[in-house]
Amino acid sequence: VALVGPRGSGGGGSRGMWFSEPGGGKEEAQDDAPYFETAMQAVENSLRSATCYALMKESSKVLVFEHRVSFHLAVCALIENSIQVAPVWDGSRFVGIMSVSDYVDAARLYHAHQRPVEELAQRTIADMLESDAIYRIKFRDFSAATTLDAEDSVYEAVRLLRRLGVDYVPVMDPDEGNLLATLGHHDVLGLVLETARTHPQLFMTPVSELRIGTFGHESVVTAPAHAPLSEVLALLEQRGISAVPITDAAGRVTSIYHRADVTFLASATDPEASMSNLDVPVGEILEQQQGGTSLVTCSATDTLLQALHRTFEAHTTRLLCLDDGGRCLGIISVKDLVGYFLDA
Repeated sequence: VALVGPRGSGGGGSRGMWFSEPGGGKEEAQDDAPYFETAMQAVENSLRSATCYALMKESSKVLVFEHRVSFHLAVCALIENSIQVAPVWDGSRFVGIMSVSDYVDAARLYHAHQRPVEELAQRTIADMLESDAIYRIKFRDFSAATTLDAEDSVYEAVRLLRRLGVDYVPVMDPDEGNLLATLGHHDVLGLVLETARTHPQLFMTPVSELRIGTFGHESVVTAPAHAPLSEVLALLEQRGISAVPITDAAGRVTSIYHRADVTFLASATDPEASMSNLDVPVGEILEQQQGGTSLVTCSATDTLLQALHRTFEAHTTRLLCLDDGGRCLGIISVKDLVGYFLDA
């Protein structure tokens, strides 16, 4: 584990920002800020003018795995350090990025194929990079085409995230070639919210009118609390999604399950116990979370500014749009919020 920060005083992406709930608090004066005709123009300008350095904290923890480390021990290290991803080093170069989701997906496949748990427990990260593995780590190409220069614009970072279809991309020092950090959509969201705070009048349209995210009974996927965790993970894979609202018998949303949720791993004492947890109802798994699951919700009439604020402040990847009865009308991801300003 190493503490790595950007050069000089370029870090601290939250400097100058304030994030009180819309309608309250004190706004920073921005008298000399240029006026933008649309929200898209305002955000695009911010993304193009800021570099990846601006999104990096003044100090941040970077965990790097040697490729011969046990796959199971590596995910335990990620959980212990509250980190979602870590780059993989083979002794001479970076060869990929391992995530918590990689282990969750691998455990699901081993369970589905009824493979012995000892087999997964004995695998190294290098094994999970091989083409003949039951499951392969998704981010396996660590090249100029899949990494960012720290002086690249945030706009380029978002374009790369979208092109690769990944949640995080590595940021490299342009002079030394060292890894500085990994950036994801939530890192970018803070910059989008700062822009929205500067030009609030451009972000007052209700989210339901903007077609951001997934809306409609035929499109919104939910899962009952009594469904086994293995079935919920299979549903996520089949639908190509990374989170699903969990409902009670009346169809009311009670919680949300994320593919990167590690409760079933953290509560297990060994690999065999973690595999056994895949047969446990997802509702029971979520009840094991410390403090329970915290739903972050909005209504169909909430504005884009409110949606940006709630998602960023809660540090969540999903905002659930609920009706008055607690049923799910739509799901807005942080990826949807950031991507909206590139698609519109």
